[in-house]
Amino acid sequence: MLGEIKPGMPTGEMGVLTNHPPSANIASVENSVAVVIGCDALVSVLASNQTLHIIILKNVVEILSERLTVASEHNDDLQRRLAQVETDGDDDYAPASSTNGNSVQADEHDELMKVREERDATKSALHDVEVKLADAIAAKEWMEKRS
Repeated sequence: MLGEIKPGMPTGEMGVLTNHPPSANIASVENSVAVVIGCDALVSVLASNQTLHIIILKNVVEILSERLTVASEHNDDLQRRLAQVETDGDDDYAPASSTNGNSVQADEHDELMKVREERDATKSALHDVEVKLADAIAAKEWMEKRS
């Protein structure tokens, strides 16, 4: 599970704006009601009402900015953890062998590997959000040209 969608939160908004295929699937763990707005319907509404057009795109940029902030904060936290683990010992050491009885070094190595994996996943997610934000800006500019 990547995350939880709270009531009123949009999902798939970038796919509707950019016509890109979904990057994830959504499954509900409890009874839910969803509203689906297709690309053609959205374009029709945006073209017919300039004020609504601006409000919708502003909300999309706001949502993506919030996601980017959360991902950046998580990445910063992982960078701090990684720096702490790396300063506590040699960056490239191997896990301790059972012959020296030092399990602390093995634990630090495992923690370092976990932090690096989390950092890499967060960097990837951050990149995805940055791409979506750029797509939202491009979509806004495209919509402005059409109206």
